[in-house]
Amino acid sequence: MPRTSLYSSILHSPCRPLSATAPCPTRSTLWHGKETAQDPNDSVSPLVSFEELLTVIHDRQKGATGVPALIDVREPDEIQASGAIPTSEAIPVGEMADALQLSADRFHARYGFTKPHPSEPVIFYCRSGVRAGAAVETAQRAGYRHPRNYKGSWLEYASRTQT
Repeated sequence: MPRTSLYSSILHSPCRPLSATAPCPTRSTLWHGKETAQDPNDSVSPLVSFEELLTVIHDRQKGATGVPALIDVREPDEIQASGAIPTSEAIPVGEMADALQLSADRFHARYGFTKPHPSEPVIFYCRSGVRAGAAVETAQRAGYRHPRNYKGSWLEYASRTQT
């Protein structure tokens, strides 16, 4: 049975204000570790660290619930040539806007994994972080509230995990 992850408890826990002048932190504050814009049209692109990525990979490998989706936005030939981060799925950045508009069934049929819900956290990566930033903006425009960018992307992951 999958265990509940830190991500699920953060996103679904009831708030207990610290004081009358310190209201409940927003989900954005809890998820991103700092206050960020709540507006899905805002161009803020919260970043994911290498260490946080490793935790996400570990939790996904263990089948934890509430863990962010991890989506590689590179082209298939790039992924084939260099590899991918474990547990990631793939949607080329050029298909992202259309992909996020698909029904859950059509999305699964096309991409082979469950479409993340707009309220769930999603982490995007590419080769160096630029296209992942564009994917974050596309997801925000599509109504996703917690899209994030692993800015180090494949180059950082590959360089830090090689033995």
